[in-house]
Amino acid sequence: MHTFIPDDDHAEDWLDNAMARHQRITVDLRRYAEAMSNPDPGKVRCYIDGVNFYGPSDPIIVLARRLREGDAAEAVSIQAMVTRDANASRYGQALARGCRYARAANAFFTFGIGADELHGRLDIGKPECEP
Repeated sequence: MHTFIPDDDHAEDWLDNAMARHQRITVDLRRYAEAMSNPDPGKVRCYIDGVNFYGPSDPIIVLARRLREGDAAEAVSIQAMVTRDANASRYGQALARGCRYARAANAFFTFGIGADELHGRLDIGKPECEP
């Protein structure tokens, strides 16, 4: 996050900071075409054949369903629910990942961690599963 109101007293620092936070997003469509033409058997097993999409007994899904239904969550340790191995289904893992990412973003924006730590906590460049 960066202000759009320039700091007149430190204009160069303001510009450097703005440019450092610019994120260029590109999508290489050739990767998708290659994956369709020559699917990797390990990735097919990992992402398609072996998918356990929804596990109603995953702890984080149970909590989310209770919250959606208006049940006030008793004092629970969400930390245990958002660990990488606590939820077996992809949906449960996605909910847990979202919670971990929100906590990481909060720590970054409140100056508790730096950009390198944030990138590590956001799993940037890490595969979702190993084919």
